[in-house]
Amino acid sequence: MINNNNYNYIINCSAYTDVENSEFKKKIALKINYQLVKNILQIIKKKKIFFIHFSTDFVYSGNKLSKYYEDDNTFPINYYGKTKAMADHLILSSNMPCVIFRISWLFSKWKTNFVKKVIINSRDNPLINVINNQKGSPTYAYDLASCIIKIIKLKKFNKINCPEIFHFRNKGITTWFSFAKEICRLFKIKCKVVPISYKEYKSKVRRPKNSSLSIFKFENFFDMRIPKWKDSLLHFYNNK
Repeated sequence: MINNNNYNYIINCSAYTDVENSEFKKKIALKINYQLVKNILQIIKKKKIFFIHFSTDFVYSGNKLSKYYEDDNTFPINYYGKTKAMADHLILSSNMPCVIFRISWLFSKWKTNFVKKVIINSRDNPLINVINNQKGSPTYAYDLASCIIKIIKLKKFNKINCPEIFHFRNKGITTWFSFAKEICRLFKIKCKVVPISYKEYKSKVRRPKNSSLSIFKFENFFDMRIPKWKDSLLHFYNNK
């Protein structure tokens, strides 16, 4: 398809994002998160197409106490994060004009995500347990897509002639617990949200305790302001 058409941009939205199953289905996680990216890069390099790729906060260890910046070292602590970090490294070593957007806690009205899980689980149960000692920021897919479309229309990617990384997430740092509380409040769901620790959650996979990403570079470079996560959650509610 790429060879038979003339594209200005290729936006790679594909990813194997099942963090738990990535530990057990390593071949498929590697194939989608790394090998597919490698194949695309080999094709578009000949055609000089601008590449836009989505990465994740999971490339970081989460041990840093402050916000992560784009030039911080990656140190994934699970296999999903490892495959995404491998793809990032591959893109950065390509010397092509392309962009990596590292995002966190993505939600939308489509597919499975934290917001939809909270709505479903809280309606079926009198209480839900949610982790309160992991911090980060939600990313509303609508805001992400809108910004990228705007950047393309304004031709701001033309300023980029080598691989660049930008963090993108909604403004405001929160915890999964506080996020869940706000979801229940907004949707008027009478469910008790109980804070628990990461250890109590008993996940088989380690996750970053701190997913706070600095968005200064994005807002400064593209001269755009990203909405606050509570405002974006309200937009999600009004357009559900």
